[in-house]
This record gives sequence, C-alpha cells and structure tokens, in this order.
Amino acid sequence: MKKLRDSNGETKENPFTAMGFDYRYVANGNDIKLMIEAFKAVKDVDHPILLHINTLKGKGYKPAIDQEEAYHWVMPFDLKTDKPLAPANSAPTANSVALDVVSEEIEKGTKLMAINAAIPGVFGLDKIKNKYPDHYTDVGIAEQESVAFAAGAAKEGAVPVLF
Repeated sequence: MKKLRDSNGETKENPFTAMGFDYRYVANGNDIKLMIEAFKAVKDVDHPILLHINTLKGKGYKPAIDQEEAYHWVMPFDLKTDKPLAPANSAPTANSVALDVVSEEIEKGTKLMAINAAIPGVFGLDKIKNKYPDHYTDVGIAEQESVAFAAGAAKEGAVPVLF
C-alpha cells in the first residue's frame, strides 16, 4: 500500500492490477470536489474496479493529529472545546456491563481474550488493554482476522470476547 501511495498509484507492484482489477487512485481523499469527480468517473463502469482513496485522518485538527488512536472514532464533539456534544451517560450500558464482566472474569482467572479490530476507544477497551495486556489482542484493521483469531483461541481453550 505504501508503494501505491508513494507512486500516486503508478507502481508496477500493484496487487490489485495483478489480480485483474481495474485500479484507480485518488491521492487527496480529503478533497470533496476530487472525490465527487472520482465517484462520477467510476459510477457507470460495468466491471469490478478498485478505487483506492488516500485520506489524512484529523486533517487540520491538532488534537486528532497528535492523538491518532484516541480520535480514530469519536462521538460528535465541539471543535472549539473538544468536548462531546451529548452529555456523558452515567447509567450502565451494554458496553460498560460487558467490560465489567470481562474484567471480573479475568480477575477470577478465566482464560479470556478480548479481541478488537483497530478501534479500542469505541468499546472503552483501554482499561482492558492497559490493565490486562495478556488478555487483549488488537488485530488491526482486519475484522476477518479477529473472527479467525477468536476461533483459534476458543479451540485452544480460551474464552474469546470479540468486540
């Protein structure tokens, strides 16, 4: 992917064209006008096509640039204050209850593995990640890998919890 980005999609080492796909590259996926043009250019194509869009996360927003993982996924917030637009909910949620149960089971000695695909902040998994690192795995942006990893963990006697 780096070679594709560095060459503006022109490298000969392109796995997508090697598989026979029509391949198009958009270097500035943060430019709405360019994106509209790219989508118009491919909307009537009558064969499989891969549209590779390179974006810059947090573009122009310093806290997101400085703290990429924390801002990977966020609820709506005020750009001026960096505070959430909705008030925090102190009542238990399905997610908070699940995290409490996961923590309790780990403390009891259950061979439990919390598995995540690149968005620990969405689920509040930083507590598990930091307090129980041996019970946490982030497979990166590979949801299919998280499912296969969970199946393997279960086969080896662990209790996988897939977030």
